[in-house]
Amino acid sequence: MGTVISAIVAILVFVFGLKKEKEKEKERKCSLLKSTSIILKDIIDTCNQRNESITKYANKVAEKPWSHNKLGIIPIDEILRLKNMDISQTADAFFEFHIKEKNYIDLYSKLDFIYDLFKSMENDYFKHSHDYITTPSNEIIEITRWSNKFIINELQLGKFEKITYQIITQLDKFQIDYINNNFTIPYLELFSNSTVSEQAFELLSKLKRAKDLYTFICDANTDFSQELVNQKENINKCIEIFNNIINEINSKINYTPEQNNSSQDPNPSEISTDEG
Repeated sequence: MGTVISAIVAILVFVFGLKKEKEKEKERKCSLLKSTSIILKDIIDTCNQRNESITKYANKVAEKPWSHNKLGIIPIDEILRLKNMDISQTADAFFEFHIKEKNYIDLYSKLDFIYDLFKSMENDYFKHSHDYITTPSNEIIEITRWSNKFIINELQLGKFEKITYQIITQLDKFQIDYINNNFTIPYLELFSNSTVSEQAFELLSKLKRAKDLYTFICDANTDFSQELVNQKENINKCIEIFNNIINEINSKINYTPEQNNSSQDPNPSEISTDEG
C-alpha cells in the first residue's frame, strides 16, 4: 500500500512539475512576443525617420539640385537585433499563441527587405555622392582654375578686351552654381559671339565641358532623389505590415503597451557637407 501511495505522489509531483514547466515556457514565449512587439515599434519609428530623411533630402535637391545635399544616417540596430533572434523560438511562440502563420512569414520577409533597402540606400548615396557630385564638381573647379589663369594671362597680353575683371575677381567663390551662372555661361556666350584666338578654343572646350558637368550633376541629383522618394511607398507597406503584426501579438498576449520611448534618435545623423 505504501508503495502505491509513493508512486501516486511521485506521479503527481511529476505532473505538477511538468505543468509548472509548461507555464514557465509559455511565460517565456509570451515575453519573447512582447519583446518582438516593442522592437517592431522601434523599427516602425526607424522607418518613419527614414521617410522623413528622404523627404528632407528631396526638398533640398529641388531647391539646390547642384549641391552635395545630405541624407541622414538612420541606425538599423533594432532591425538587425530582431533579424538575429532565434527563428525557431519565434515560430514556437507564434504557434503557442495562435498568431497567424502569414504574420510570421511577413515578419521575417519584411525585416530582410527593410534591412537590405536601408543598407542599399546608404551605399547608393555614398556612391552617388562620389561619382555624380564630388568627382564632376572637382573637375569643374579645376577647369575654373585653369580658365582663370588662362584668361588673366590673355588679359595681360592685351587680349579679350570685352572680358571684365569684375567676373575674374569674384572667382574665389568656388561654388558650383555660382561658377556656372557667373563664369561658365558668361564666357561661353562671350566666346560664341566673338572672334577669338586659336588658343582660346581650348578654353571654350573646357567651359563647355564644365557646363555639361553642371547639367550632369543637377540631373543625377534629381534622378537619385526621385528614386529615394519612390521607395517611400515600399517603406510604408512595411510599416503597415509591422503594425498588423504588433496588433495581433498584443491582442493574443493581452499586452497593452505603455508610451514607448523609442531608442532611436528622432534626428538622424547628418553626413557630408554642402557644396554651396
